[in-house]
Amino acid sequence: MRLRLYLYPKEGAATLPKKFHHGLGSLIQSLANRAGRHLDSDPRLFCVSPPLWKEVETLNDTIRLKDGGSIIWGSAGTERLDRICNNREMDLLGNLCQIVRIEFIEEPLFQSTMVWRVPLFGGVVTTQKNKGTKKKLELTPVPFPNETRAALENNLRSKWLQFCRDFPKRAVLWSGEENPSVWIEGQRIEVTVPNKNLITISRVHQSEIKAWRGRISVTAPPAIQRLIWAAGLGQKTGCGFGFVELYRPKREPKVEVC
Repeated sequence: MRLRLYLYPKEGAATLPKKFHHGLGSLIQSLANRAGRHLDSDPRLFCVSPPLWKEVETLNDTIRLKDGGSIIWGSAGTERLDRICNNREMDLLGNLCQIVRIEFIEEPLFQSTMVWRVPLFGGVVTTQKNKGTKKKLELTPVPFPNETRAALENNLRSKWLQFCRDFPKRAVLWSGEENPSVWIEGQRIEVTVPNKNLITISRVHQSEIKAWRGRISVTAPPAIQRLIWAAGLGQKTGCGFGFVELYRPKREPKVEVC
């Protein structure tokens, strides 16, 4: 499920730091009042988009959003929906914004192979824990394509198992199976990462987080594609990372032959 929140800054423009991801994620968590739902180590089953504005001015360390725009909140569940919809304004990282309207976003047709893209100012976070030192290695498609792919595939399986624990009836409905946590073991999940990527550095608490952007192809059952739509790709989706959109290639104009 996705909701688009249309926002208009009361000052006519909003100024955000470029490293806004943690603050944006914290804002959405507070609006949804998700306190106490997950352990810190559990996969998050919701995501939030970066600010989606037409009029954007990029300065040295800040982003200036002119006039109105929107953010999108995605979630695998609907238990906090009323808390999102009952707000009429929000403090967007120090910018008081009026919520002009809220609308549901219609789901796409989920297929076995789908291509996803990361919007401007967004990013996907993928890490791998070193078994010896137990430190996390930040992975990006360049230069770690195989490790990044494996991290995304493993994360999707972990998200699905968390989904089965949190929303068992919905997991049965999405998968069409009586035991969806066992069903996933025999399902193919294959991710193709881009051979080029753009890097974004942000900060969560006292740690710098490296995120990347690019097109990602996922071959998986439609139920897993639906989970990507609802809860994002990769890690740190509770901190404003991992939001992806369905990639739609531009159609070439028709050339009439005389």
